Amino acid sequence: MPKKIRKNSQIKRSKQQNIDITVADSNNTGSPDLTLIHSEPMSIDEIIDTALGYCTPLPHSCDLYVSQIRELRSRLASGRLHLAVLGQFNRGKSTFINALIGLKVLPTSVLPITSVPTLISYGSEVVCTVRFLSSKPDLVVRQSLERIESTLRQYVAEEYNPRNQLCVKEVEITCPSPVLQNGTVLIDTPGFGSTHLHNTRAALETLTECDAALFLLSADPPMTQTEVEFLKQVNIYVPRLFFILNKIDLLNSTDIGTVDRFIRQILITQMGYAHDVKLFHVCAAKAERAHEHNLNDPDWASGNMESVRTEILEFMVREKYFTLSQALNDKFKEALEGIRVCLQKDIDAYSIPIELIAKERQELVSQTDAIKKAISRELSLIGVGKNAVLKFIDGQIAQLHEKLKKELSRDLDNILMNPLVGIDSLEGLSSVFDQMLFEKFSLIWTSLNAQANRPLRKAVAVHSKEYSNIVESVKKCITSYEVDLSILDKLESIEINIDESWQKVDNAEDLNIEFSWMDHFKNRQNRKMQIRERWDSVLTQNIETNMDVLSVNLRKNVEAAFNRIYSVLSGEFEKIIKILENAVQRKEFAYSERSARSDSQLQMLNQSLFAFENIKKMLY
Repeated sequence: MPKKIRKNSQIKRSKQQNIDITVADSNNTGSPDLTLIHSEPMSIDEIIDTALGYCTPLPHSCDLYVSQIRELRSRLASGRLHLAVLGQFNRGKSTFINALIGLKVLPTSVLPITSVPTLISYGSEVVCTVRFLSSKPDLVVRQSLERIESTLRQYVAEEYNPRNQLCVKEVEITCPSPVLQNGTVLIDTPGFGSTHLHNTRAALETLTECDAALFLLSADPPMTQTEVEFLKQVNIYVPRLFFILNKIDLLNSTDIGTVDRFIRQILITQMGYAHDVKLFHVCAAKAERAHEHNLNDPDWASGNMESVRTEILEFMVREKYFTLSQALNDKFKEALEGIRVCLQKDIDAYSIPIELIAKERQELVSQTDAIKKAISRELSLIGVGKNAVLKFIDGQIAQLHEKLKKELSRDLDNILMNPLVGIDSLEGLSSVFDQMLFEKFSLIWTSLNAQANRPLRKAVAVHSKEYSNIVESVKKCITSYEVDLSILDKLESIEINIDESWQKVDNAEDLNIEFSWMDHFKNRQNRKMQIRERWDSVLTQNIETNMDVLSVNLRKNVEAAFNRIYSVLSGEFEKIIKILENAVQRKEFAYSERSARSDSQLQMLNQSLFAFENIKKMLY
């Protein structure tokens, strides 16, 4: 049996440590009267039951840890053993699990699996249940192995669910496999060591609920530095590890021995494992093809999976209680430490004079009010800045109006005075001036958008600075406040797009002048006067039409930019105000609780702290 040399793996049984704690409710207040007596050593479930007996009078701040202890007790009673299957990407984990349970339910792929754990437990029928992080109902697929495999690919494979975009919490498969009938739950963890770093993190997070693990290696290559580093992290979470050397079909017997010695040497010298640490040699691919799980089936026999089933799984069943006790011991200690910290905080809070709490409460209220006023002022200044830029744009448009009319009038005069322009050419004057109008307004549109960006950027800089000042004020009030560093980047990215094209405007009237046959006998001066009479009114109307469209669209761009500033800041300010108000509520609660707290409650807290410290001493 591969057993790592660990100090924190068993329940304490030292000579001086036969400690029991009895409770006598002598004052009818719910406060435990604690005394230490010597007794026989206690088992882990007895110690957990003792701890639960002291949980009744605990303050609400301990509720999370009390729930964890109750869950540990339930795990111990039900005997469910959580066995993780770990392995670097492409070591053959899914094939190994399929072979072990005798059903090809997990998809095998050359591509990585996403950061979603898959739990495989015993059930009377094959059922796949996909659970989501959101309120989306569970997806349940029954009986069909093909449909289940397809569902797993869709929701678990990185190819179809990159970075878990489908928000899958976990997948659970039940199947009538004999190896799971004893209460063992296999957990297929995300493969580590691929380019998807989030899978490595997810694999480690899954281990917090595991009691033991099978660590898959293979000969291609035998053991990498990535596996060594990952294994160091695994040892923190998992009390018992078994090592599997997969893909032995790629090696001859001599090479298998060489690889075995190489890996064991690393485990012993670099990881601190005992010299008798064992590697189980298997070929999961052959075993997966087996029709029966017995040595009469040549695929099962050559796959060498029988040793895994008999030496590991059956051993785990025999020592299930001890294995669970060993695994839950550390988790129990963590819950006890959480309760101890909460109790100590409450005791420390009790020792704070009520006048100091009242002063802190008033200071926080005053600071919160000041920050709220600063936020209100800052949001109102966004509208002021927007109006200033709009006024600037209106002024620029007003100056351009007369200037543009003079320019176009001059251009028309130049055409009319050109002796080479005949009456036929003058009849096409409308299309010429339509194009001139479009080109001039295209230039004006680009120029004014660029000009509007300058005061907009100044406004962004001012609001960014004021946001930073407000954040600094919040950090002084609440030291734990975490600044959203993306807000300044979002503000910095706000600007008006100067590459947006000017859209041609349908003019109200055109400049076309239809000459009669008699107009051909008029001299140029008379024709020019005729054109000028029509030109003045039409030109004025068309310029005003384009200017109106220009003004409306520019104002839309400016308002949209400032609305984005408001949206970014107001959203973050809402979060800040909520955080401040919650802090004020906590301070109000602390003041009220401190005002109502009596000496007997402090005594109860100290007695509870004493009890849980002594319970913790009963464990390594």
